[in-house]
Amino acid sequence: MLFTMVYTWARSIDSKSAAAGIGNDVAGWQGFLNNADVRRDRGLSEFDVDHRRVSSLVYELPVGRGKKFGGNLPKAVDLVIGGWQVNAIATFQRGFPLTVTAADLGGLNDTFNTNRADLVGTPRLTKTLNQWFDTSAFRQPAAGFLGTSGRSILRAPGINNWDTGLFKNFTIT
Repeated sequence: MLFTMVYTWARSIDSKSAAAGIGNDVAGWQGFLNNADVRRDRGLSEFDVDHRRVSSLVYELPVGRGKKFGGNLPKAVDLVIGGWQVNAIATFQRGFPLTVTAADLGGLNDTFNTNRADLVGTPRLTKTLNQWFDTSAFRQPAAGFLGTSGRSILRAPGINNWDTGLFKNFTIT
């Protein structure tokens, strides 16, 4: 049996994420929300993954010729029930950061229609199928005003992925 596990605990903070702008089409080419106050854009990188665990397992079943069970099986029977292997990979990862955006009403802020929402409550994740976070904690800023919420203050749903495989090993002579 072979078992491996890798855990990553990390943090990436910047003022502007890579040009690819993971999860945000506009962020890759747009400037800061307010060029006169670039500190306002400091936050988690759009590609930040703070917790990630990947485990893998390879297990050869102990059945068949030369194994613990069925060690003296005839070749024909061993060809069918011997030489099986189970493989599995499990990946768990927290989601990417989210920025709650709002419209730039009238285009007065020159923000390419990607203003941030005003923060009016405590942003909480609801983790329901229809709503990832409590939208009542945010509102549309008035025309000509920049939103008060920060960059990357919430997280999208993460990854919980299981892959398994069953293999038959046999020798060709």
